[in-house]
Amino acid sequence: MKNLVKGKDFQGQGSAKEMAFSARDRINRAPKALGFVDLKPTISLTQPGKRFISGKRTEEVLLRQLLKFQLPSPYHKESEQFEGIFEVKPYLEIFRLIYKLGTVSFDELMIFGMQLTHYSKFNEIVDKIKQFRRMKAYSKASYKVFRGEYFRKEIENIFEDTINKGNTKTRESKDKSLDKFVRTKVSNLRDYTDACFRYLRATGMVEISQKGHSLSIMPEKKKEVEFFLNNVDRKPIFIDDEKRYKEYLFDISLPILYSDDRTRLLKQVSEIIGLSKDLVEKTTDNK
Repeated sequence: MKNLVKGKDFQGQGSAKEMAFSARDRINRAPKALGFVDLKPTISLTQPGKRFISGKRTEEVLLRQLLKFQLPSPYHKESEQFEGIFEVKPYLEIFRLIYKLGTVSFDELMIFGMQLTHYSKFNEIVDKIKQFRRMKAYSKASYKVFRGEYFRKEIENIFEDTINKGNTKTRESKDKSLDKFVRTKVSNLRDYTDACFRYLRATGMVEISQKGHSLSIMPEKKKEVEFFLNNVDRKPIFIDDEKRYKEYLFDISLPILYSDDRTRLLKQVSEIIGLSKDLVEKTTDNK
Protein backbone atom coordinates (compact mmCIF):
# COMPACT_ATOMS: atom_id res chain seq x y z
CA MET A 1 0.00 0.00 0.00
CA LYS A 2 2.90 2.36 0.74
CA ASN A 3 4.32 1.73 -2.73
CA LEU A 4 0.89 2.28 -4.27
CA VAL A 5 0.48 5.63 -2.52
CA LYS A 6 3.85 6.76 -3.87
CA GLY A 7 2.80 6.00 -7.46
CA LYS A 8 1.99 8.90 -9.76
CA ASP A 9 -1.36 7.40 -10.72
CA PHE A 10 -2.60 6.93 -7.15
CA GLN A 11 -5.90 8.65 -6.38
CA GLY A 12 -7.11 9.01 -2.81
CA GLN A 13 -5.81 9.51 0.68
CA GLY A 14 -2.86 7.57 2.04
CA SER A 15 -2.43 8.25 5.74
CA ALA A 16 -0.39 5.76 7.76
CA LYS A 17 -3.35 5.03 10.06
CA GLU A 18 -5.45 3.84 7.13
CA MET A 19 -2.79 1.78 5.34
CA ALA A 20 -3.97 -1.63 6.56
CA PHE A 21 -7.62 -0.84 5.91
CA SER A 22 -6.84 0.56 2.44
CA ALA A 23 -4.79 -2.50 1.53
CA ARG A 24 -7.55 -4.90 2.60
CA ASP A 25 -10.18 -2.79 0.88
CA ARG A 26 -8.34 -2.98 -2.45
CA ILE A 27 -8.04 -6.76 -2.56
CA ASN A 28 -11.03 -7.94 -0.51
CA ARG A 29 -13.67 -6.54 -2.80
CA ALA A 30 -13.63 -6.66 -6.62
CA PRO A 31 -10.18 -8.30 -7.06
CA LYS A 32 -11.18 -11.22 -4.82
CA ALA A 33 -14.84 -11.38 -5.85
CA LEU A 34 -13.98 -11.40 -9.56
CA GLY A 35 -11.25 -14.00 -9.11
CA PHE A 36 -8.22 -11.86 -9.93
CA VAL A 37 -6.50 -12.63 -6.62
CA ASP A 38 -6.54 -15.58 -4.25
CA LEU A 39 -6.06 -14.75 -0.57
CA LYS A 40 -5.35 -18.31 0.63
CA PRO A 41 -2.87 -19.60 1.66
CA THR A 42 -1.08 -16.36 0.69
CA ILE A 43 -2.11 -13.38 -1.42
CA SER A 44 -1.36 -14.25 -5.04
CA LEU A 45 -2.50 -13.49 -8.57
CA THR A 46 -4.74 -16.08 -10.21
CA GLN A 47 -4.54 -16.99 -13.89
CA PRO A 48 -7.27 -14.46 -14.75
CA GLY A 49 -5.38 -11.89 -12.65
CA LYS A 50 -2.12 -12.53 -14.51
CA ARG A 51 -3.90 -12.37 -17.86
CA PHE A 52 -5.68 -9.15 -16.88
CA ILE A 53 -2.53 -7.24 -15.91
CA SER A 54 -0.72 -8.51 -19.00
CA GLY A 55 -2.79 -6.03 -21.00
CA LYS A 56 -3.74 -8.69 -23.57
CA ARG A 57 -7.46 -9.06 -24.35
CA THR A 58 -8.34 -7.52 -21.00
CA GLU A 59 -11.92 -6.84 -22.12
CA GLU A 60 -12.46 -10.54 -22.69
CA VAL A 61 -10.84 -11.50 -19.38
CA LEU A 62 -13.03 -9.05 -17.45
CA LEU A 63 -16.17 -10.20 -19.26
CA ARG A 64 -15.60 -13.84 -18.32
CA GLN A 65 -15.06 -12.95 -14.67
CA LEU A 66 -18.12 -10.69 -14.51
CA LEU A 67 -20.29 -13.42 -15.99
CA LYS A 68 -19.09 -15.84 -13.28
CA PHE A 69 -19.67 -13.46 -10.38
CA GLN A 70 -22.59 -14.77 -8.34
CA LEU A 71 -24.57 -14.27 -5.14
CA PRO A 72 -24.46 -16.24 -2.96
CA SER A 73 -21.04 -17.87 -3.28
CA PRO A 74 -18.39 -19.29 -0.96
CA TYR A 75 -17.09 -15.70 -0.86
CA HIS A 76 -20.52 -14.20 -0.13
CA LYS A 77 -22.36 -16.20 2.50
CA GLU A 78 -25.94 -15.23 3.25
CA SER A 79 -26.72 -14.11 6.76
CA GLU A 80 -29.83 -15.45 8.43
CA GLN A 81 -31.54 -12.13 7.74
CA PHE A 82 -31.06 -12.45 3.96
CA GLU A 83 -31.26 -16.24 3.61
CA GLY A 84 -32.94 -17.26 0.37
CA ILE A 85 -33.06 -13.72 -1.06
CA PHE A 86 -30.05 -13.99 -3.38
CA GLU A 87 -29.77 -16.39 -6.30
CA VAL A 88 -28.30 -14.46 -9.18
CA LYS A 89 -25.35 -13.71 -11.42
CA PRO A 90 -25.83 -9.93 -11.30
CA TYR A 91 -23.81 -8.85 -14.32
CA LEU A 92 -25.31 -11.57 -16.50
CA GLU A 93 -28.82 -10.36 -15.63
CA ILE A 94 -27.91 -6.70 -16.11
CA PHE A 95 -26.58 -7.50 -19.58
CA ARG A 96 -29.91 -9.27 -20.17
CA LEU A 97 -31.78 -6.21 -18.93
CA ILE A 98 -29.93 -3.88 -21.32
CA TYR A 99 -30.42 -6.29 -24.22
CA LYS A 100 -34.15 -6.71 -23.47
CA LEU A 101 -34.90 -3.00 -23.11
CA GLY A 102 -32.48 -1.65 -25.72
CA THR A 103 -31.19 1.03 -23.37
CA VAL A 104 -31.07 1.34 -19.59
CA SER A 105 -30.36 4.65 -17.89
CA PHE A 106 -28.16 5.14 -14.85
CA ASP A 107 -31.21 6.00 -12.74
CA GLU A 108 -33.13 2.93 -13.97
CA LEU A 109 -30.21 0.69 -13.14
CA MET A 110 -29.80 2.33 -9.74
CA ILE A 111 -33.49 2.23 -8.78
CA PHE A 112 -34.48 -1.10 -10.31
CA GLY A 113 -31.46 -3.03 -11.62
CA MET A 114 -29.98 -3.26 -8.14
CA GLN A 115 -33.19 -5.05 -7.06
CA LEU A 116 -32.27 -8.04 -9.25
CA THR A 117 -31.41 -10.22 -6.27
CA HIS A 118 -32.85 -13.37 -7.90
CA TYR A 119 -32.86 -14.26 -11.58
CA SER A 120 -36.56 -15.16 -11.32
CA LYS A 121 -37.31 -11.45 -10.68
CA PHE A 122 -36.08 -10.44 -14.13
CA ASN A 123 -39.50 -9.93 -15.76
CA GLU A 124 -40.74 -8.09 -12.67
CA ILE A 125 -37.84 -5.63 -12.94
CA VAL A 126 -38.46 -5.14 -16.67
CA ASP A 127 -42.10 -4.30 -15.89
CA LYS A 128 -41.04 -1.86 -13.14
CA ILE A 129 -38.74 0.02 -15.53
CA LYS A 130 -41.45 0.21 -18.19
CA GLN A 131 -43.90 1.53 -15.57
CA PHE A 132 -41.31 4.10 -14.43
CA ARG A 133 -40.95 5.31 -18.01
CA ARG A 134 -44.72 5.60 -18.47
CA MET A 135 -45.12 7.53 -15.21
CA LYS A 136 -42.23 9.81 -16.14
CA ALA A 137 -43.89 10.65 -19.46
CA TYR A 138 -47.14 11.66 -17.71
CA SER A 139 -45.55 13.45 -14.75
CA LYS A 140 -45.84 17.25 -14.69
CA ALA A 141 -43.09 17.55 -12.07
CA SER A 142 -39.46 18.14 -13.01
CA TYR A 143 -37.53 14.97 -13.63
CA LYS A 144 -35.38 15.59 -10.53
CA VAL A 145 -38.44 15.80 -8.29
CA PHE A 146 -40.16 12.86 -10.00
CA ARG A 147 -37.05 10.65 -9.69
CA GLY A 148 -36.51 11.58 -6.04
CA GLU A 149 -40.07 10.77 -5.02
CA TYR A 150 -40.11 7.55 -7.03
CA PHE A 151 -36.78 6.42 -5.64
CA ARG A 152 -37.88 7.09 -2.06
CA LYS A 153 -41.01 4.98 -2.52
CA GLU A 154 -38.92 2.11 -3.91
CA ILE A 155 -36.44 2.30 -1.01
CA GLU A 156 -39.27 2.31 1.52
CA ASN A 157 -40.83 -0.67 -0.23
CA ILE A 158 -37.57 -2.66 -0.40
CA PHE A 159 -36.76 -2.08 3.26
CA GLU A 160 -40.35 -2.15 4.54
CA ASP A 161 -39.67 -4.78 7.21
CA THR A 162 -36.54 -3.01 8.44
CA ILE A 163 -38.35 0.32 8.65
CA ASN A 164 -41.39 -1.16 10.40
CA LYS A 165 -39.11 -2.68 13.03
CA GLY A 166 -37.46 0.69 13.59
CA ASN A 167 -34.00 -0.54 12.53
CA THR A 168 -33.16 2.63 10.61
CA LYS A 169 -29.85 3.46 12.29
CA THR A 170 -26.88 3.25 9.90
CA ARG A 171 -23.31 2.31 10.78
CA GLU A 172 -21.95 5.74 9.92
CA SER A 173 -24.38 7.77 12.02
CA LYS A 174 -26.38 7.82 15.25
CA ASP A 175 -29.25 9.44 13.35
CA LYS A 176 -32.19 6.99 13.29
CA SER A 177 -34.47 9.14 11.16
CA LEU A 178 -36.14 7.69 8.08
CA ASP A 179 -34.75 10.52 5.94
CA LYS A 180 -31.18 9.67 6.93
CA PHE A 181 -31.82 5.96 6.34
CA VAL A 182 -33.20 6.60 2.84
CA ARG A 183 -30.36 8.98 1.93
CA THR A 184 -27.79 6.39 3.04
CA LYS A 185 -29.41 3.62 0.97
CA VAL A 186 -29.62 5.91 -2.07
CA SER A 187 -25.93 6.79 -1.70
CA ASN A 188 -24.98 3.11 -1.44
CA LEU A 189 -26.99 2.19 -4.52
CA ARG A 190 -25.45 5.06 -6.46
CA ASP A 191 -21.95 3.76 -5.61
CA TYR A 192 -22.88 0.22 -6.70
CA THR A 193 -24.39 1.51 -9.94
CA ASP A 194 -21.37 3.68 -10.70
CA ALA A 195 -19.07 0.66 -10.31
CA CYS A 196 -21.41 -1.46 -12.44
CA PHE A 197 -21.40 1.16 -15.23
CA ARG A 198 -17.59 1.24 -15.24
CA TYR A 199 -17.21 -2.55 -15.26
CA LEU A 200 -19.75 -3.04 -18.04
CA ARG A 201 -18.15 -0.34 -20.17
CA ALA A 202 -14.72 -1.91 -19.68
CA THR A 203 -15.93 -5.19 -21.26
CA GLY A 204 -16.33 -3.45 -24.63
CA MET A 205 -19.82 -4.94 -24.96
CA VAL A 206 -21.77 -1.76 -24.23
CA GLU A 207 -21.67 1.86 -25.21
CA ILE A 208 -22.63 4.88 -23.14
CA SER A 209 -24.81 7.63 -24.55
CA GLN A 210 -23.22 10.98 -25.35
CA LYS A 211 -24.56 12.48 -22.14
CA GLY A 212 -23.35 9.45 -20.22
CA HIS A 213 -26.76 8.65 -18.77
CA SER A 214 -27.61 5.33 -20.43
CA LEU A 215 -26.14 2.03 -21.59
CA SER A 216 -26.88 0.02 -24.73
CA ILE A 217 -25.35 -3.02 -26.40
CA MET A 218 -22.86 -2.08 -29.12
CA PRO A 219 -24.40 -3.14 -32.47
CA GLU A 220 -21.31 -5.12 -33.53
CA LYS A 221 -21.34 -6.99 -30.20
CA LYS A 222 -24.98 -8.05 -30.32
CA LYS A 223 -24.29 -11.64 -31.39
CA GLU A 224 -21.65 -12.06 -28.70
CA VAL A 225 -24.08 -10.86 -26.05
CA GLU A 226 -26.84 -13.08 -27.41
CA PHE A 227 -24.47 -16.04 -27.23
CA PHE A 228 -23.60 -15.74 -23.55
CA LEU A 229 -27.16 -14.79 -22.58
CA ASN A 230 -28.33 -18.04 -24.17
CA ASN A 231 -25.50 -20.24 -22.93
CA VAL A 232 -24.36 -19.11 -19.48
CA ASP A 233 -26.35 -20.81 -16.71
CA ARG A 234 -28.35 -18.26 -14.73
CA LYS A 235 -28.10 -20.24 -11.48
CA PRO A 236 -25.16 -19.81 -9.05
CA ILE A 237 -23.03 -22.94 -8.62
CA PHE A 238 -20.69 -24.49 -6.01
CA ILE A 239 -22.25 -22.29 -3.32
CA ASP A 240 -21.05 -24.51 -0.48
CA ASP A 241 -17.84 -25.83 -2.05
CA GLU A 242 -15.07 -23.23 -2.00
CA LYS A 243 -12.48 -25.49 -3.61
CA ARG A 244 -14.62 -26.26 -6.67
CA TYR A 245 -15.86 -22.67 -6.84
CA LYS A 246 -12.31 -21.33 -6.96
CA GLU A 247 -11.37 -23.85 -9.67
CA TYR A 248 -14.32 -22.59 -11.70
CA LEU A 249 -13.68 -18.91 -10.94
CA PHE A 250 -9.95 -19.11 -11.73
CA ASP A 251 -10.45 -21.00 -15.03
CA ILE A 252 -9.53 -18.52 -17.78
CA SER A 253 -11.46 -20.52 -20.39
CA LEU A 254 -14.84 -20.22 -18.64
CA PRO A 255 -17.50 -19.37 -19.52
CA ILE A 256 -17.34 -20.16 -23.23
CA LEU A 257 -17.70 -17.01 -25.32
CA TYR A 258 -18.80 -16.45 -28.91
CA SER A 259 -15.25 -15.52 -29.91
CA ASP A 260 -13.81 -18.83 -28.65
CA ASP A 261 -14.93 -20.53 -31.86
CA ARG A 262 -12.75 -19.58 -34.84
CA THR A 263 -15.53 -20.12 -37.38
CA ARG A 264 -17.95 -17.86 -35.52
CA LEU A 265 -15.26 -15.25 -35.04
CA LEU A 266 -14.34 -15.15 -38.74
CA LYS A 267 -18.02 -14.88 -39.66
CA GLN A 268 -18.41 -11.94 -37.28
CA VAL A 269 -15.33 -10.17 -38.66
CA SER A 270 -16.56 -10.67 -42.23
CA GLU A 271 -19.92 -9.09 -41.37
CA ILE A 272 -18.28 -6.10 -39.68
CA ILE A 273 -15.77 -5.28 -42.42
CA GLY A 274 -17.98 -6.31 -45.35
CA LEU A 275 -15.77 -9.05 -46.81
CA SER A 276 -16.60 -12.69 -47.45
CA LYS A 277 -15.76 -15.18 -44.69
CA ASP A 278 -13.44 -17.11 -47.05
CA LEU A 279 -11.48 -13.97 -47.92
CA VAL A 280 -11.17 -13.00 -44.25
CA GLU A 281 -9.95 -16.50 -43.41
CA LYS A 282 -7.42 -16.46 -46.24
CA THR A 283 -6.12 -13.05 -45.16
CA THR A 284 -5.87 -14.23 -41.54
CA ASP A 285 -4.04 -17.41 -42.52
CA ASN A 286 -1.53 -15.43 -44.61
CA LYS A 287 -0.75 -13.20 -41.61
